[in-house]
Amino acid sequence: MSSLDKIIAENMVCATINAVHDAASPTIRAFLAAHQQDRSLTFHISIPSTDAEGCYARMLGSAGVTLSRTSIGRFIGTATCGNWTKLLIDHGELLERQSIALCPVRPGCS
Repeated sequence: MSSLDKIIAENMVCATINAVHDAASPTIRAFLAAHQQDRSLTFHISIPSTDAEGCYARMLGSAGVTLSRTSIGRFIGTATCGNWTKLLIDHGELLERQSIALCPVRPGCS
């Protein structure tokens, strides 16, 4: 990766932090692409349907995401970048259809 590519990736990551994005958005995909696959990343996760909350929490858990519920329909999820990437490749469209949103958390914060 060239020094210019690193600067662009760092700027994109900073612009993405603490902003809400659809689960399958190109911005989230680019955010994940800017990180090493073994890096641990944390997202705030919003699941608008309380009826489906359990189903999606199980899906996220089975994909290797460690979840902590913060309130009804809201979780903090932590997993490696590789697990997030695989989850969104496999289930991103389904998550987006259900209006599930992800908000990347700055490393070291929750």
